[in-house]
Amino acid sequence: DLIAVLNATLDTVTAESGGLSLERRPFDLAALAKEVVQERRPQAAAKGLELAIHVDEALSDGQSGAVVADALRTRQILTNLIDNAIKYTVRGRIEARLEQLADNRVRLEIADTGPGLTADELELAFHPFQRIARTGAGISGAGLGLSLSRRLALLMEGEVSAESAVGVGSCFRLD
Repeated sequence: DLIAVLNATLDTVTAESGGLSLERRPFDLAALAKEVVQERRPQAAAKGLELAIHVDEALSDGQSGAVVADALRTRQILTNLIDNAIKYTVRGRIEARLEQLADNRVRLEIADTGPGLTADELELAFHPFQRIARTGAGISGAGLGLSLSRRLALLMEGEVSAESAVGVGSCFRLD
């Protein structure tokens, strides 16, 4: 946990100072998403959670789901979002969904049946070093994952956004 916090802190500082270099190349986002979900399934199963992925048929041919971005940083964002869903979801299901948007962009959603957040909590969750007391008690982390993910997405001309409802769950998106 300490190493993960240190790495996230270093990435955050580097990104904020403009010193983070990105390698923009085409890659298959559907394959990357499937790989990350597969890697995280044991962690989810250990908590009794189902972790599933749904890839829009239009993106599953290995060509149509290609995006131009930094594959390593995209993996980092996706891992942050799935790890958060696993951390904060006590029971139920987490689903990764990949779909083509009308404006020639691709959307990756991570939806969970976790505790959900109020609008104010959701806003706060994207600020560096901020933790939500109601949902984060006893859970490790420094409160950097979402803010770093948002910054990385912006550097790749993308966006991380979310919607949530208390008692229902949350859905985080990477466009």
